[in-house]
Amino acid sequence: MKLKLKIRDKLLLYILGTSVVIYVVAFAYIFNIMVKDARTNAIELTNEIAEKYASVASSELNEDVVLARSVMNAQIMYPTATPQEREKYFDPILDQTLRQYPKYMSIWTTWELSAIDENYTKSYGRTRVVCYKLNGMIATRIDTVDTDGDKVGSLYYTIKVEPKEVLLNPYYDSYTDKAEDNILMASVVVPMFVKNKFAGIAGIDVALERFQYLAKDMAKIEGAHAFFISNNGNFVAFSDKNELINKNLHDFFGNETNKHELAEKIQKGESYGFNFIYTEEEYYVKLIPFAIGESSTPWSVGVMIPTNEIMKKVRTSSFTFIIGSIAGLLLMLYAIFQFSKIITRPLNATIAVINRLAQGDIDKKMEMTVHGHDEISIMRKALNSLIEHLNGTSNFAIEIGKGNLDFQYDERSDADTLGNALIDMRENLKRAHNERFEREEIDRKNSWATGGAAKFADILRRYSDNLDELAYEIISQLVKYLDANQGGLFILTSDTKNDQRYIDLIGSYAYNRRKMLQKRIPYGVGLVGRCIQESETIIINRVPDEYVNITSGLGEGNPNRLIIVPLIFNSEVFGAIEIASFIEIEEYKIKFLERIGESIASTISMVNINVRTAKLLEETKLKSEQMASQEEEIRKNMEEMKSAQEEMTGKVSDLNAVFASLNEIAFLTEYDLNGRITDINNRFLQFIRKERKDVVGKYQGSFSSEHLVIEEFNTLWEKLRSGSVKRYDQQMEISGRVLKLSTVYSPVKNTDGKVYKVVGISSVLSE
Repeated sequence: MKLKLKIRDKLLLYILGTSVVIYVVAFAYIFNIMVKDARTNAIELTNEIAEKYASVASSELNEDVVLARSVMNAQIMYPTATPQEREKYFDPILDQTLRQYPKYMSIWTTWELSAIDENYTKSYGRTRVVCYKLNGMIATRIDTVDTDGDKVGSLYYTIKVEPKEVLLNPYYDSYTDKAEDNILMASVVVPMFVKNKFAGIAGIDVALERFQYLAKDMAKIEGAHAFFISNNGNFVAFSDKNELINKNLHDFFGNETNKHELAEKIQKGESYGFNFIYTEEEYYVKLIPFAIGESSTPWSVGVMIPTNEIMKKVRTSSFTFIIGSIAGLLLMLYAIFQFSKIITRPLNATIAVINRLAQGDIDKKMEMTVHGHDEISIMRKALNSLIEHLNGTSNFAIEIGKGNLDFQYDERSDADTLGNALIDMRENLKRAHNERFEREEIDRKNSWATGGAAKFADILRRYSDNLDELAYEIISQLVKYLDANQGGLFILTSDTKNDQRYIDLIGSYAYNRRKMLQKRIPYGVGLVGRCIQESETIIINRVPDEYVNITSGLGEGNPNRLIIVPLIFNSEVFGAIEIASFIEIEEYKIKFLERIGESIASTISMVNINVRTAKLLEETKLKSEQMASQEEEIRKNMEEMKSAQEEMTGKVSDLNAVFASLNEIAFLTEYDLNGRITDINNRFLQFIRKERKDVVGKYQGSFSSEHLVIEEFNTLWEKLRSGSVKRYDQQMEISGRVLKLSTVYSPVKNTDGKVYKVVGISSVLSE
């Protein structure tokens, strides 16, 4: 049925109804966009925070790894030194390093006795040198352990079997052996080698309290939580829950741990995000891994941000939008009701235009002709103004959508909500664009510096035994990495003959070519001499023609920018790096060059120490050559040993014949020096009714019905390894019968007189 409505009713029905629909659709669309943007921004913010602090934590722990490597390099000559030289030159290095880096709890080394004592022939036994903090002082402890055999399954044994860099999982410990003094720490361990053979380990004990400060610094957003997790899934730090420190993931995340396979992802070093309900509130959780040195056990950073906090701004904006919409609708209803009484047929054209506007059709041609100054004319004039305003707004939105953020738009007044909102949107987009650019630039510089640090740390490690090659590799790679044109590496040397100090150029590089230059500069002369003398970086951005050639020491060429950085380590200047470029070198690259200078100085210091140590060892060698007069006597002893060896070979042949006979009439078993069965004769296998695969590899006494105490086992096999023949009685249960066996264990020696296996001859005593 067709309704008969008055103009006033039609105005109320059509205009107000259309306005309500537009408001609802606009609200739904804007609310949906706001929710999506809020969630996206929150996730990006969470990821950004986690990645930033993962980089910070990785940088700090990698500094610990670099120091551990430096300790290893500084101790590389330890095995070849005498005990007096070790005590005088090497042991104090640990004390000095711990004083230089007070943030560490202890620095230590462990050496295989066979690596430092050529008369020690056993494959186990080690000596430890530990420098640690105790009651505000630095103490040193030296002891010898594992002389009875390596402890299978221990940390040292694991690294000895498979040498690699290791960051231990967190643990509580103290140097006072008091539980109340325990602190949470982790150890950075680096294996040491002598002539490509495992010789021991070097390590640093690192207190993990600093990660608690980082976690609190991360959790700046209201309601947020932050934490660090070690590779074994334990919390290293938690922003506001100290009771979770060194507790497992499952203690906090519960069943979500297995649901999302969090432990496996942390061990593999995978990034992962998920939603988590905590204290009846939903959180978004992000885990970001970070690697430590060459260790295969990455740690992770975690950030939790409450979803309610994400949606707070959206709810506030939505409430404001709804109130404004309702107020606008009520105002429109009142205006229509008042002015509809005097509106007549001229409204038809106006209504048609309004309907087109309601459908989103905005066109300058829609502007209406205005006659007079009555209400209709005023409405048409206002409508024309609205069309112009919406057309400008539409063009503004289109330009913004195209990315033209500099497009100008003039709001009608302070009350122009839509215009002001669009301008705010443009400013927000500009700000977001600029912030993103700044973040990308910071990330680029950090990535550049981190990559450079790793690159040059590897060069310093690989060429630490050849100063000339080290100098060339360092300066050539620096010139390339800094996009410079030429560079030189100078070191400070002393002439003992005339007690003079000089500055020698030991490595230079220019225009992608190695420069074989020989140059010596008197101490304090020129820019290089001034830099070394004053221990300060020199930067010249406008170098006059031929100035480099005259005063810098780099040779010919006219680059107009020059940087000279002193090589300082432990407040001592070891030389300088000189870089020349045609383009300006940015500040962050200069800071990077100064940090690299410290590492280069440290390496030069270690090389100098190694040279002095080698000189001392050479003097020791010359003294040992004085004993060469005993060579003839030794040669005669060797000939006598050779005769004895030939006689022993004959006896071994006779023993093999006896052994073959025993193999047919007795129960025979062969063992390695750790007590594992390596072979068993068929007669014994038939007697105990087992397959060879079930027996080989088992420990001695594995099939006895009486359990051998581990101390008795170790005592028995220690005596067998020393060459003693032992008898041992044991009971065995076979097919319900209990038999008593008596076994004689006889060590077998090689031609050098060393025990290499043990043979067991068993016989049945009684049932």
